[in-house]
Amino acid sequence: MTKPPKRPTKRQQAAKAVAVADAPRPEIAPFLDAVSNGVSIRDALAQVGLAWGTVRYWLAQDEVFAGQYERARAGLADWWADRAGDILDDAESNVSPADASAYVAVQKARSEYARWRAGVADRKRYGDKQTIEQDTTLRVVVEYAEPERKPTQTPIGDGTWTSE
Repeated sequence: MTKPPKRPTKRQQAAKAVAVADAPRPEIAPFLDAVSNGVSIRDALAQVGLAWGTVRYWLAQDEVFAGQYERARAGLADWWADRAGDILDDAESNVSPADASAYVAVQKARSEYARWRAGVADRKRYGDKQTIEQDTTLRVVVEYAEPERKPTQTPIGDGTWTSE
């Protein structure tokens, strides 16, 4: 029977986190730029030659990178929101009377997709989730009943009861 491997101490974990945070990563800037400019995460990873597992590890270990990644995702949400507006502007300016309904339908679908992508990238600002607030007051009435005494008992002055 073999023993399980020892878990690293907190000091070893802290030293590893510092080493991860201090490691040079020249591919971060192009990756974050690509993400914030509308390139999908998968394509941005392929452009710089990174694996998603590596980025996930960096997100868990490096707070600075996590903040940069969050800002890049917010930039991606802004990019998709702007794209939705551009699609609508394009639909208005390029409508011809002959096929107007088909063109507008396609552009509407593309705009809805762009809004959805913005909501996926930043749910707080562009998501479809509705917040409903409710204020409810609950009144609770508690009534206490006297304990029932058996009719065959009578109290004695010292706090005890006798049976009749």
